[in-house]
Amino acid sequence: MKKSLHILTSLSLAGLIVGTGLQTASAATTNNTTLEASAREAITNLNTQLNQQLPDQKQLNQSVDQEIQNQVQRDKDVATALKALEDNKEQPVYNGECYGMTAWYVDHLKGPTLMGSGHEFAQDIGQDYDWAAAGWTVTEYPNISDIKPGDVICWQAGGKLSPGIYGHTGVVKSIDAQGNMVTYEQNSEAGRIIHEYNRTFNDTKIKSVIHKN
Repeated sequence: MKKSLHILTSLSLAGLIVGTGLQTASAATTNNTTLEASAREAITNLNTQLNQQLPDQKQLNQSVDQEIQNQVQRDKDVATALKALEDNKEQPVYNGECYGMTAWYVDHLKGPTLMGSGHEFAQDIGQDYDWAAAGWTVTEYPNISDIKPGDVICWQAGGKLSPGIYGHTGVVKSIDAQGNMVTYEQNSEAGRIIHEYNRTFNDTKIKSVIHKN
C-alpha cells in the first residue's frame, strides 16, 4: 500500500512538473509571438514612412537637377552674350551710347527691352525695369563679392566715369578679389564704340549690378 502511494505521489509530482513546463513553454511561445508581431508592425510602419518620403526625396532630387541644368544653361547664355560683345569690339551697337550697348547685351540674354522704353538714365537701369520677372537679380550698391562676370554694371552719376547727370553703364567681363575689373563699355574714353576697359571697384560709386539668374 505504501509502495503504491509512493508511486502515485511520484506520478503526481511528475505531472505537475510537466504541466508547469508546458505552461512556461506556452508563455514563452506567446511572448515570442508578441515580439514577432511588434517587429512586423514596426517594419510595416517604417516601410510606410519610407514610401511616403520617397516621392518628396524624388521631387527634391528633380528640383536640384533642374536647378543645375538651369545654371549650366545660364552660364552658356552669358558666355555667348559676352562673346558677342567681344566680336563687336571697336564697333558701335544701337545708338552708340553706353545705354545702347547694355540694351544690346540684355537683348541677347532675353531680358527687359531697354531701347525705346522712355528711360535714359544709365545709373537707374537697375531700378527702371522689372528685372525679377525676367529672371535677373539686382544688387544695389554692391560689394566686390557681389559682382560676377556677365553682370550689367551701373555707375552713379557725378563720378570719374560718369561726370554728367546720366551715370554710366557697361558689362563686367571679369573681376578679381581686389575689385580689379575688365569691362565692356560704349561711349567712354575710346568713343562711341564697344571697347574693353580696365576698371577698379573704387573708380566711381557703383549704384547697382544686375545678374542673370
